[in-house]
Amino acid sequence: MTEPIELSLAAASPTTNDGTFMLLEEWAERIGQETNGKVKITVYPGGTLCDQTKIFDALLTGMADIAEGPAGWAPARFPLTSFSGDALHRCPDSVVATKLMDEVWKTPAIADEWVDFQVLWVCGQHPSYFLLKDRAETMDDLRGRQIRTAGSQGPWATAVGVTPVDLPTGEIYQALQKGIIEGAYIAADKLETMKLVEVTSCAVRIPMCTGVFVTLVTKETWDSFPDDVKTVFESASAWARDEMALRWDEDVASALDYAKTEGHEVIEPAPEEMTKILDALYAEGHKLAARQEDQGNPGTEVLRGIAQAEEKYFDEVLYDYYPVYDAY
Repeated sequence: MTEPIELSLAAASPTTNDGTFMLLEEWAERIGQETNGKVKITVYPGGTLCDQTKIFDALLTGMADIAEGPAGWAPARFPLTSFSGDALHRCPDSVVATKLMDEVWKTPAIADEWVDFQVLWVCGQHPSYFLLKDRAETMDDLRGRQIRTAGSQGPWATAVGVTPVDLPTGEIYQALQKGIIEGAYIAADKLETMKLVEVTSCAVRIPMCTGVFVTLVTKETWDSFPDDVKTVFESASAWARDEMALRWDEDVASALDYAKTEGHEVIEPAPEEMTKILDALYAEGHKLAARQEDQGNPGTEVLRGIAQAEEKYFDEVLYDYYPVYDAY
């Protein structure tokens, strides 16, 4: 009997009870079944197979065969991809975020960043919430607070007035508990899966950045697969992409409902306040696009792609009182 193709997958999630981690295990099992055992994939939680934020480096060095995580963890490697997700500020959920990303990824310069990889699927993450120890509903309330952000989110956090703190996901709970940070900008499902409801008091909905999650292998690994295995990967990955978006949205809704039963407050900034926040975010977007241009990257082209995507799905994005062309 031919030995199976054994592959390791470095996941972003540090916990095995996370919905995304469990979906990756289902995806791996599906591939194993549909290839009749030709492929065996072992999924590793973030921080076990390699440093949690170095999953893409681990892929290129051979430490991992498959990587899944946010492009924003590698802004130097994928500057325009990271920027494109960070500059989406109106997504209500993962399903809509993924639709927008499908449009934005048509920008040729973004596709060029992935020439060394076979991207199995891309999913726009449900925008994060500010999970805070103390209540806030305005930019003035947030100003100066020490807030954990991830990857390339720092400049955007600064734009809305908070002080960004870079911290691994697995250290957030203890940092909140000890008062090292005053909040975290992170997916709201972590209220439940990471028990952050125990160390915060409210969740403020400001879709400051939208994570671009990619699952991928190197071109070399992909080219080594037989054609029938590639077909299974493509089919299973299409399923995983749609399922991931749906489950993220379900997980966030469930976690927010759970948090409310624990006395948590879920806060939506008033339209006049959200307009101020969007003004600050879009102004920062123009600055960052100019910085990309200075580095030889077509940042302005990405902003135009975002405007076109938001115009196409205007009936589905948030804040209909804030016209798209006022933004980009």
